[in-house]
Amino acid sequence: MKVKNAIFLASSSLALFTSPLVAADQTSQTLQSVENAAISVTVSSQQTADTVQLSLSGPSDGSLTNLATRLVSTDGQSIPVSFSLDASGLYIAQVSTSQLTASEWLLYATATDKQGQTLSFQPAAISIQLNQPLASSEATSTETTADPSTGTSTSTTTASQTAAITNATTPSSSTIVASVSKSTATSVTDGKSSSTATSTSQLRTAAQARVTSSTATSTSAAKPSASVSIENLDQTKAQFDVVVKNVVSPNGIKTIRVPVWSAENGQDDIIWYPVTDQGNGTYRVTVQAKNHKNSLGTYLAHVYVVPQTGNLVYVGETKTVLEKQSAKGTIAVSSPDPTTGTFKVQINNLVTPNGIQSVFIPTWTDANGQDDIVWHQATKATDGSYSVTISPSQHKSEDGKYIIHAYVKNSQGKMEFIGSQTATINRPKPSASVSIENLDQTKAQFDVVVKNVVSPNGIKTIRVPVWSAENGQDDIIWYPVTDQGNGTYRVTVQAKNHKNSLGTYHAHVYVVPQTGNLVYVGETKTVLEKQSAKGTIAVSSPDPTTGAFKVQINNLVTPNGIQSVFIPTWTDANGQDDIVWHQATKATDGSYSVTISPSQHKSEDGKYIIHAYVKNSQGKMEFIGSQTATINRPKPSASVSIENLDQTKAQFDVVVKNVVSPNGIKTIRVPVWSAENGQDDIIWYPVTDQGNGTYRVTVQAKNHKNSLGTYHAHVYVVPQTGNLVYVGETKTVLEKQSAKGTIAVSSLDPTTGTFKVQINNLVTPNGIQSVFIPTWTDANGQDDIVWHQATKATDGSYAVTISPSQHKSADGKYIIHAYVKNSQGKMEFIGSQSTTVKLPAIKTAASVEIANLNHERGQFDVIVSNITIANGLKKVQVPVWSGIGGQDDIQWYEASLQSDGTYLVTVRASQHKHSAGNYHAHVYLTDTINQRTFVGGTSIELNYKQQPSRIFIDVSSHNNYLSVADYQKLSANGVAGVVVKLTEGTSYKNPFAQSQVSNALAAGLKVSVYHYSHFTSASDARAEATYFVEEARRLGLPNTTLMVNDIEEYKTRANINSNMKEWEKRMRELGFTNTIHYTGASWLDKNSLGIVGPIDTSLFGAENFWVAQYPYINGMSPETAIQMNLHSQTAAWQFTSKAKLLPTHSNFDLNLDYSGRFTR
Repeated sequence: MKVKNAIFLASSSLALFTSPLVAADQTSQTLQSVENAAISVTVSSQQTADTVQLSLSGPSDGSLTNLATRLVSTDGQSIPVSFSLDASGLYIAQVSTSQLTASEWLLYATATDKQGQTLSFQPAAISIQLNQPLASSEATSTETTADPSTGTSTSTTTASQTAAITNATTPSSSTIVASVSKSTATSVTDGKSSSTATSTSQLRTAAQARVTSSTATSTSAAKPSASVSIENLDQTKAQFDVVVKNVVSPNGIKTIRVPVWSAENGQDDIIWYPVTDQGNGTYRVTVQAKNHKNSLGTYLAHVYVVPQTGNLVYVGETKTVLEKQSAKGTIAVSSPDPTTGTFKVQINNLVTPNGIQSVFIPTWTDANGQDDIVWHQATKATDGSYSVTISPSQHKSEDGKYIIHAYVKNSQGKMEFIGSQTATINRPKPSASVSIENLDQTKAQFDVVVKNVVSPNGIKTIRVPVWSAENGQDDIIWYPVTDQGNGTYRVTVQAKNHKNSLGTYHAHVYVVPQTGNLVYVGETKTVLEKQSAKGTIAVSSPDPTTGAFKVQINNLVTPNGIQSVFIPTWTDANGQDDIVWHQATKATDGSYSVTISPSQHKSEDGKYIIHAYVKNSQGKMEFIGSQTATINRPKPSASVSIENLDQTKAQFDVVVKNVVSPNGIKTIRVPVWSAENGQDDIIWYPVTDQGNGTYRVTVQAKNHKNSLGTYHAHVYVVPQTGNLVYVGETKTVLEKQSAKGTIAVSSLDPTTGTFKVQINNLVTPNGIQSVFIPTWTDANGQDDIVWHQATKATDGSYAVTISPSQHKSADGKYIIHAYVKNSQGKMEFIGSQSTTVKLPAIKTAASVEIANLNHERGQFDVIVSNITIANGLKKVQVPVWSGIGGQDDIQWYEASLQSDGTYLVTVRASQHKHSAGNYHAHVYLTDTINQRTFVGGTSIELNYKQQPSRIFIDVSSHNNYLSVADYQKLSANGVAGVVVKLTEGTSYKNPFAQSQVSNALAAGLKVSVYHYSHFTSASDARAEATYFVEEARRLGLPNTTLMVNDIEEYKTRANINSNMKEWEKRMRELGFTNTIHYTGASWLDKNSLGIVGPIDTSLFGAENFWVAQYPYINGMSPETAIQMNLHSQTAAWQFTSKAKLLPTHSNFDLNLDYSGRFTR
């Protein structure tokens, strides 16, 4: 149950539909919606020689959208159909008859209505007349007959015609058999196609017609001929004439046809033109690009003559090129107005071969790229010119060079470049001088003063944008100026209005003339310096015993206010790994102080770094200064050494001596770790007091992940008054101890080639799990390598007997290695040996026996042993068949090599049509040069009675249409039941459900149904149950039907048990009491996965669950599932989703029914 919604591979998002258009020779059907009988669509079909044309129409108000369609044949073939809108407003689809293998089809359709509901329509029956080949050369002639009711005619080819077609091939070619069917051909008049009824082979492309006509007339004595040329090529009008001259046709001329197409996009614009007789022995066709999708480039023209007595005959071809014609014109630019800067751009003498919609004049200044580009649309004048007036106000009021381009938008909406020009604007600009006055660092403010202002067009206003360099322009303010009455202008700037930012400040000045926009006239900048806190730092002498000292901040000045004072302190050893931010306390005299103890800094002695900071009113830290202090307390000391290093036991002792600690000893700790993988195996050992002033720790590798190599040991003394104090370190190496032993080869048998390999004197420092003897011959690399496991003898040695039969029965040199698998599961190499085997000539033979006969399950094993084969064994094959029906159930099994050297095949009656009685098994050996030899056989009587199938499938729209015949094939393969998806949530219904249910019942299968749940609340659960039951009743299912809740959406886990109970309750209220729940094994609270799922099975009973769990990723057979018997306490088990049961359908889910509720 992996597919949540039906998916049609062919779909359209176009709105449906227009009014019906049905040709006279079409068949049409009206299809009602299954969900809403008031809505219907009309389907029409029309067949030609090689295609079936389907047309579809429906409500004209566009109320249906999202069309999805598919053709399904009675034999199960399924073809997606894609509709497209034609010029008449009808939805058309073309299906090639080469895709169709059956005559009878059903067209399925779905669409979406205005309310968003998916509607499915009754299927339309479509009959296809498959093409029949022409009769052979001995067939008799029949006359052409007309059908007055349809306006079509049918004909068969006479024997002489067939013979002509047959004999038209060269001696080396195969006979050509033409295909003729009742069809509607296309005639061409004036370059347009119209529908006429005629009996002829459907014309395809010009190239195909050329090949056909050339082949069909290859043996004719006199062929038509002609010359072909191009005249009147007019690039401006995009047209030309094809002229046919010197036409010779011994059998007269019935007509001349000229197919023409452009090289662009293949032959998608091909037109078969009739010619115009010029009365002087020449024929002419005028070709215009507008009739060929306005394509340009190479055009190809072929010429075919149709004699009075025959078919199309190719007589020649030609080609020409229609070049792309672009627009042209002259661009005139007037002189810019000296005050406003405006200028006029005019396009004269405009020629537009591709038509014209409009003219555009994109213009921009050459400063800053195209940041001020404007696409001006020009206006057409009575004299045919186009013009536009351009103002600098449209381009950021910039002066300087202007770039001017001109484009025509042609009839196809494409832009054509005409040309370019430039214009230069130089208007008089305002000017001024800018300076900084009254800079006050204490108040953090200054004045911007503007003087000597000159503006030819007067002054409307002056603006001064000011911002700090900190964080870009996030604090910019555009200040208006204050006129000082003496020709100067002033702005006062305060940092408090600029987020109290300090540092560089920028001020620009813009003059706005009476006639224009902002004009930049100058800039300046200044710096507001940071005013920080100040004070003196005093440090007392450290206490000689404890090391504590006092830090005091005096004479503190804080211009930016004060919240608190911090004294971060750390030792100069190991960076700032022991830093502490001490908060100082304020005294009555205004000073701040704190007492610092080494115990706050890892009890370190040495140099201490001391900084002081004020946290100001804005919460920012201000640095005051720094100091240092030095602590020199008497330190503990000791000597460290390694004793009793034992490489065999992988252990050693760390010994601590000569311990001196002025403040006494609280404890001694010894951290030890191996260099392998850092300190992932570190252990902090307590020491053992030896009573003589020494201390000892015993270290064993087994406590350190059995790591080998370098070991580090540090020693720390903890005085009575402090923390850990490092006093010394040492290290040692535990060497890797590998397995050792001697390898002896003996007991070489001259007849069989067997020999014994024995490992003696085995020493395994790292423990031992097992001993392996990999062996192979020196021929062909290690293609025959076998890892033999040796057996331990009572004397501690390990031995194994090796046979050439285990190594492709090869003789020659054998390579022998020996390995110990140690206690950690790692392989240790012991050594190697070799021996030479010389085998006598070997006869291919083997022994065959039957074992493990099980009449109830209907299975037995065939065991092949004592194999001898000269060239080495490649494979063992066992053909098996029952005595019933000859060898109609024969299966060729390939036997599997067992650990004891025998080969095994397990035979199951289910693989032999469930036959009982006598079974025959033969054995064939294939050597390495692919020679297969029969070596014997045996028989067995199997008293097996076939059990009723307990296998069932589940289906959804993913499985598409399933016919009665499909279900009968499934039943024949052991499927006894089917569970059909009906609904999902409260808005989806399986469009195939009706046929999937009815056809399964017709095939005699037990039918159950399921609903895919989305509910996350009790009300949702009740609503989905109601929706499920309504659909079941619509399909006529009885109240006894098994109804399944498929719950696997992750979002449903919240309150899952109470919601499932509510679903069951609503089902009972609606009269459906036979319910069950489907889910994955990991969702149950009790399973074999080691996961506690959210569903409490005790609330529902394990017997009311159908559980999905796939032990094998690539699928599992029913026989294996029955043997495994997983989840047998539940109602059913879904054991695979990859069962390939029908070749025409995708994979099926397979399930094992334990309760009989799904299959009986």
